[in-house]
Amino acid sequence: MIENVTAIAGIESILRKIDDVDLFSLAATVTQGFLKDTLQNRKDAIEAIIKYSQSAQSFLRRKMITRELLFKYAHEVNMNVTMPITKDKLIGMILIYWEDQYDDCRIPMNEENRQSNHIKVVQEQEPGNQQMQVLTDETDLMAEKFSEWFYGMMNGNSCIGTEHFFEDANLKIHLINGNQIQTDEVAANVEEIVRLLYKTKSDYRLYFNPNINRDGTRGRSEPHGLVLIMCCGTLHIDNIVTGVFEQTFALARDPFSDNNWKIKNTELKLTSKSNVNAMPTLNDTEMSSKLRINN
Repeated sequence: MIENVTAIAGIESILRKIDDVDLFSLAATVTQGFLKDTLQNRKDAIEAIIKYSQSAQSFLRRKMITRELLFKYAHEVNMNVTMPITKDKLIGMILIYWEDQYDDCRIPMNEENRQSNHIKVVQEQEPGNQQMQVLTDETDLMAEKFSEWFYGMMNGNSCIGTEHFFEDANLKIHLINGNQIQTDEVAANVEEIVRLLYKTKSDYRLYFNPNINRDGTRGRSEPHGLVLIMCCGTLHIDNIVTGVFEQTFALARDPFSDNNWKIKNTELKLTSKSNVNAMPTLNDTEMSSKLRINN
């Protein structure tokens, strides 16, 4: 079974370029025909191919995965390909690309970044209450850095690896189109959280354009150590603006992972709109009021 999340996303992208006949034929070959009566649709076939392929390399070497398909994928992810090129050379380049991207995405905020992202806490006295607050500039800087990293990974066909989430993390995604609202939730299953994030992005071919400014990305600290982050921006398919998004994150340090920051919870709202004339701000969102994150 293939576990590199970057490779899985890449394989899904390649398989989407194959017609139904070839896709189901490949699934039958990979599974030795044992699932021929249970693969009902393209999604089932793709999941079976990924689950039962011995490795990313064995998948790429399949006769049905042609040089043309590999070249189209390499072009799609902006790999630097010098022509003419053989299938073997393309396979080698793609495997290196997947491994490099997987390694790059595993350290969002490590020791190197810890000084710039350190949260300074001060005490404020209120009548009958002692409240812990984070200095605004420090938390907002952390929010901006985190958002740049997160959406950079989402847009780059890379990965948000499972190691960036706590084991009991939760994800909620709302898809809004007019009066229709579809909500998907995952609780305490980091593998499914990663898969759902990338499935949503890839199924709708979305590009996230976050508003990395004080009116579009903010942070707030909680007394028990959580840092809440809110970000909003526009959604694009190719070069066309198709809607807006807003997303909240709850981050905490993991003492069992070098005290790095990890995601405990995240909620994402994707709203389809055809008349987006300006970059959205937090004042336009509903989630910011829930988190009391305001301009």
